Order: sequence, then structure tokens, then C-alpha cells
Amino acid sequence: MKTRYYYLIVVFAIILSFLFYLSNPYKRNLPSLNLKVGQIAEKTIIAPFTYNVYKDETIIENEREKAEEQVIPVYMLSEEIKFNTHKNLNYIFQQISNYYLLYQDSLSIIKTQLMIDGYNFQDETIRYLKDKNNRNNVNNYLSERLNYYMDIGVYSDNFPRNSIDINRNGKIRNYQLNKLFSVKEALEKAVPNNRDEAFKNTVTNIIRYVIVSNIVYDDESTKNRRREARNNVNTVSRTVLKNEAIVYKNSRITQEEKEALDALNKARREKGLFEEDTKLLYGVGANFLIILLTLVTMFSMLVKKDDFIFRDFLAILLIYFATLFAGIMLSEIFHVNPLLIPFPAGIITVAFLYGTRSGLMLLLALMLSSAGLINWSIETSLTHFSISLAAICLIEQIKNNRRSKAIWLRLFLISILVNILFSILRFNTFTNILENIFYSILSLLISSFIFISIRSWLENILKFTTDRILFELMDFNHPLLKKLSQQAPGTYHHSLNVGTLAEAAADAIGANPKLVRVGSYYHDIGKLENPQIFTENNALSSDLHDKMTPAESAINIREHVSQGIALARQFKLPQSIIDIITQHHGEGKIKYFLAKAKESDQNINLDNFLYHGPNPRTKESALVMIADIIESTAKSMKDLNDESISQLFDDTVFDLIQNHMLDDTPISLNDIKKIKSYMLPILKGFYGRRIDYPKATVS
Repeated sequence: MKTRYYYLIVVFAIILSFLFYLSNPYKRNLPSLNLKVGQIAEKTIIAPFTYNVYKDETIIENEREKAEEQVIPVYMLSEEIKFNTHKNLNYIFQQISNYYLLYQDSLSIIKTQLMIDGYNFQDETIRYLKDKNNRNNVNNYLSERLNYYMDIGVYSDNFPRNSIDINRNGKIRNYQLNKLFSVKEALEKAVPNNRDEAFKNTVTNIIRYVIVSNIVYDDESTKNRRREARNNVNTVSRTVLKNEAIVYKNSRITQEEKEALDALNKARREKGLFEEDTKLLYGVGANFLIILLTLVTMFSMLVKKDDFIFRDFLAILLIYFATLFAGIMLSEIFHVNPLLIPFPAGIITVAFLYGTRSGLMLLLALMLSSAGLINWSIETSLTHFSISLAAICLIEQIKNNRRSKAIWLRLFLISILVNILFSILRFNTFTNILENIFYSILSLLISSFIFISIRSWLENILKFTTDRILFELMDFNHPLLKKLSQQAPGTYHHSLNVGTLAEAAADAIGANPKLVRVGSYYHDIGKLENPQIFTENNALSSDLHDKMTPAESAINIREHVSQGIALARQFKLPQSIIDIITQHHGEGKIKYFLAKAKESDQNINLDNFLYHGPNPRTKESALVMIADIIESTAKSMKDLNDESISQLFDDTVFDLIQNHMLDDTPISLNDIKKIKSYMLPILKGFYGRRIDYPKATVS
């Protein structure tokens, strides 16, 4: 597993060593072969190595444009059109119902009003829809048909080809049109054969106003195809092989030979790094070893962290590389005063994101690497080191936003003192001292600006779940929480209770309390897609499940996890919250419907009654799982007392352990005891027996 880390270290060491070579003023300039078309060659020119001759940019662009024109467009199924068709259907039935209430049996008035709305229905259709049962039956039937056709795909009748490329959930597939529905075909097939004529006529009358094509042009996917087609255009005109004669002695240079010579000149310049003198190669090799040993040491220290992953190490390496690259470019190429280089920016960023230990490791690595790569004085290196070290020591206060301005001011004062100290030791003039202070403060200002500018961006890119992000997600005005409270109030209150329970025990077992609370708030957001099938939102949910087989009910219940993941990604929730949503049921059984299935059918498919998991991988996910089960179970029990609440906790945890659902979680038996001691008082407060107050009497 660690092999890829070492590969990455070697790659970065090579790149930085190469940068050292590029910035070195002593590398040799290679001669060019400057021959013109029509000139007589004085000697035969042989290719010293294999290289490519590239086409003219105009030719390449023309070929790319032709490749783009040949790209077949991609389409997708529009959820917006699907939603609008249902909205239109519901509007028709709502208007008919309203008009019957307003105008009673006045058929002509109702028909006129519907025509004003844009619907020209036959008299028989309007009479048939007078009956509420008929309206419900037709509405339900058409809703089901619309879902069926829209999910498969409806294309316009004049679609020009026999097949179509459709992007479904990120996967593009070619469909023959006979596998989809045209608008005309959907209209014809919508009329049922097994219903009475009145029902058929009504469906025929209404469906023509709602069914439309929902296959629309996918601009992004088509652009990606065109971009890929452009990139696939071969830019190489021909390949000249090693030892192949490019130009013969005493022959006239042709345009083709001129292009081959120009390509050779370019290739020779690119291969110039292999012709460095011995001294420069020794310097590159020494720097490579220094960087390699430095990065290996830094990795060995960082990998001891429990939550250290490849993405984190890659991010630290990129910041390390960017800092050194800026130092090399500004110092060696543009000759900027080295004190002006924003050296602390990367160190502050790493310390903020990964902790002071990681920041210190990066600082030491940068100091060692810059000693070989950048021609800095000891004074400059120590100045950058001291200011960066002070920033690392103050980073926790910066992270917690405690007196942020005062902290930055303290850093500026430290910068001034450090520069005065080193300047005095170097016997600098007063002018030099002021100049160093100015450059150092300006460097710190630039570093703070870089840090503040990229902090939020890096948190999102690297999927960090910082306290700032968690506080934002705790806001009950967040669109998802607001929607949950309005459309699934039972689930909403259940999530709040789960958050209270799980957070209470988080600190005691070393979990993140804020992450636990936020994860609890959002763990059941997938129930927004179909809230009425869950008991906490609908006391009559059993009526809905009676119309389904146990397997269908279980699958619908299970879907709230995947739907929750989709919603979380849509609203760009952090990965740690998505993990809690994914893992809060683990690979557990949907017990109620499994038992119901066993009562009626012994040959059941167990997969239909299992959550897809995975089981919890973190303490936070495990806490949410335990609190979720206990809270929902306690709510369904009657006559709870202290003893039964304690037994409920023990039974829940025993069942999870017995079914290996906590095997991947870093929770010990001692942690379980702590969780119980913190959750029980809250559970007793929620569901414990209360005093029966006497009823008030009215005199």
C-alpha cells in the first residue's frame, strides 16, 4: 500500500531536481541547424535519435474542426420535463374538480372554462370525470404511464436518425429508436385495452395534452465528445528514426526536409539536459538525494497519524512543490529579494488543514530542500524559518478564529523582531534593516492573503469537514433541513433526537461531536424522496405497504440510503457526512419486512432485505447507527422505564456486535460502556416515565 507513496516521492524529487537544472545559469546552450529551403547541404545530416515531425498548426486545426463536425450529439432524459408533465396532469384534474365544485352540473360552462385553460375535452370525458373515483383512477393510471414512458424516454416524431446516444447517470449508451417511444407511439400505447370505453376515451382525451418528448440535447456531454475528438487528432506528420538520413550532402533543401530539421532542433533543445557537464550533473544528483531523503523522512513522520490517507500526502506534496517552485522562480529566474517570497503561505495552509505536526514537518522539509535548490543566505533561511515557526505555534488560534486580527498582528511584530535580531547579528546598516523589515512584512501580508484566499477552496477540493463547514450545516435554515422539516416532519424530529443522543457520547470516545450531530441531522435525508412510506411521517403508511409485497416494501425502504447519498452530493455535502449517510444502516437487515416475508413465503431472496452498506468505518458513523436504532425502537415501545431503556441499549449493541456490524469500527468495549453512560440519561429524559399530573377541574 505504501509503494505508491514512495513512487510519488521519487517523482517529486525528480521534478524538483529538474527545476534546479533549469534554474542553473551554467547549463550549456545547444547549437541549432539553421538551413533554409533551397539552400545546398554541405554534409549529410543523420538523425541522432528517433523523433517526431509535427504538422502545421493550421492543418491540425482544420483536422480538429472536421473531427468535431463528425461527432454524434448526446442526449439525456430531462427531469424538468418529466416534472412539468406531472404538474400539467395534476393541474388538469385540479381544474376539473374545482369547476365541478363551482358550477355543479353545468357541463357547457365547465367545458368553456377548460377551453379557456387550453383543454378541449369531449363532453363524455367531462361527464366521466365528474365522479371523484373516476378522476382518481384516471389520474393514477396516467401518472403511472407517464412515469413509465418518461423513464424509458420519449423522442419527437421527427427525430432524424434510427438510433440515439443517451446519457443516463453519467453512462452514455446508444439506443435504437424502437427501444424508446416516439410521442405518437406513447399516445397510442397509453390507451389501455382492458378498460371500458369511457375510461379509454378519457385517457385518449387527456394524454395528448401532457405527453411530450423528454429526450433533450446534452450540451456538456456533446462538448466532451467534441473535445475528445479534437484531442484524438494525430498531430504527428511523420517519425524520423534514429540513424535515418534527413538531408543528403550536396542536395537542395526541400520544405519537407526543412520541417524535419526544425523538428530536430526542437528535439535537441528538449534533450539538452542529457548533455550537462559532470559538475552540474553531480549537483542535480546531490539535490535529488537530499530531496528524496527529506520527503521520505517527512512521510515516515506523517504516516503515523491514524487518519492519514494518500490524498492528504499528495496535497502536502503539492504545497511543498508549489512553495519551492515559487522560491526557485522568484529568486533564481526573476531575482526578487528572497525575503519577499511568500514562504510561510504553504506552511500556514498545511498547519491549518492537517495540524501543527504536519506544518512543522513541511517547514523542516522546505528548509532542507531550499538549502540545495535556492541560493539563500543563512540569514534569509533563518528569517523564513522563525516566522513560519511562529505561525505554526499560533495556528490553533487562527483555526478557531479567536481574535484573528490580533493574531496576525502578533505575527507581524514577530517578523519585525526577527529581522532586527538577524540584521544586528549581521551588522547591517539601518537602511538595510528597514528594507528587510519591509520585505518581510510584505511577504507575510502576501502569505496571509494567499492563505485566506485558498483556504475555503482547498477545504472543498480536499473534502475537509472543518468546524466552519459543520456550523453552516447545523443551520436549520439549510435548504435540506428546511425541506425535511416541512415534507418529512417525523423524520426531521427523529434526526434531531438522534443528533442529541449521538453527540452526547462523542467526546467521551474521541469522536468529533459536531460531525456526529451534523451527520445525524442529514443521515435520513433520503426519506425526502418518498416520505409517506415511513411510519414517522405517515401513521397510515401500513396501508401503502399492504399494496406491496414485503420485498417491494423493503427495497423502497432501503432506497432512502442511496437517495440520501444522491441528495448529499447534489447539495455538495462533505464526504464525511456522505459516509455517515452511507454507513448508518451498514449491511443490516430490514427486519420487519423480512419477518413478514417469511410468514408468507419460505423461498425468499435475502438480498432484497439487506442494506448495501458498508458497515460503519468510523466512530462517528457507529454512534449515528446506534443512536438511530435506539431512538426509533424506543419511540415504538410502550411503558418505557429506566430498566427497559437500559435493556434496549444492551440488546441493540449486542445485536450489532453479534452481526459483525461494528467489526470495522475503531470502538472498544470500554467505548460502548461510555456511550451507554452518556446516552441513557438522555433516553430517560426523552422516554422515561413521568408523574401523572391531576386533571384540572372546571368549577
